[in-house]
Amino acid sequence: MKDILITDFTFAYQKSIARENSFFNDVIRAKDNHKLHKFLGVKKKSEVLKGTLTAYDSIDIFSG
Repeated sequence: MKDILITDFTFAYQKSIARENSFFNDVIRAKDNHKLHKFLGVKKKSEVLKGTLTAYDSIDIFSG
């Protein structure tokens, strides 16, 4: 039982480190919501964020 808990904790820890690294280091992937924009009748936001910012960098843009 103890070995299973240690294995599970190690796996969870590795996944959390990977998620944190992704949040701070990976570039945001742009999503194509063309059908959604057409359905709602709204204009698309500019694709300034595409390929330039990480998720951490975009927090200030979307919160203000």
